[in-house]
This record gives sequence, C-alpha cells and structure tokens, in this order.
Amino acid sequence: MKKSMSVAAVVSCVLLSAAHAQTVYRCGSAYSQLPCGQGKVVEVDDSRSPAQQSEAQRVADDEHRLAAEMRRDRLANQRSAAPAGAVSLSGPLPPTATTKRAALGDSRYQRKHTIRKVPAPTTTTDFVAFDPTSRKRRGGD
Repeated sequence: MKKSMSVAAVVSCVLLSAAHAQTVYRCGSAYSQLPCGQGKVVEVDDSRSPAQQSEAQRVADDEHRLAAEMRRDRLANQRSAAPAGAVSLSGPLPPTATTKRAALGDSRYQRKHTIRKVPAPTTTTDFVAFDPTSRKRRGGD
C-alpha cells in the first residue's frame, strides 16, 4: 500500500513539473500554448512557497464547502416555500345573504335556489363587455 502511494506521489510530481514547463505565449490580450505572429513568451512558474500554496488550497476548499452548504440551504428553502396564490387588487367582495345561507349548510335552501353571483359594484371604472347575441339581454334592449 505504501509503495503504491509513493509511486502515485512521484507520478503526480512529474506531471505537475511537466505542466509548469509548458511555454505560454501572450498574443495581444489572449494567452495561448501555440506561438503567434506578435506573441511574447510569458513566465508562468508558481513563485509561492509551499505554505502559501497549502493556505490558498485550504481557503479554496473552505469556500467550496461554504458554497455547497449555501446551495443546499437555498434548495431546502425553495422546497419549503408556499407557492404564491392568486391575488385580487380590489380586495374581497362582501358576502350576500344567499352565500351566507349556502355557507351555513341549509340543504333545503341549496336544493330550491341557485346561488347567485355577487353583483359588481356600480361605481367601478372597469370596462364590462356583454355578448349582444346572447338570449338574456340586460336593460331595455
């Protein structure tokens, strides 16, 4: 087990050193591994100490963990939130006598009478359209 761990460590060191040995070219405002006409070679070595690198890795890991916690909390809050219902800007309409009786559960009243709709207020400025071809006419038409 220790031998395979040491082999893995050596292989990763070789791969990392090969990654640092790549040549990077700056072509205007873009960077590339392929040379271009006006490209300049850029040094890309990591000049941080091992302590600085480990500290940066620790900070990155902490931020990744915190982001995962925040995502988990956000999804839980979204699942538990009640969906928004329909909203009326005019407020609730007052109940009528027929709806009060029906709400109380008078079954004889419900069988004999139909529940009529609450009439619209007369002081409204809303546009109300009626179908002129309907059988039931309103007013003196």
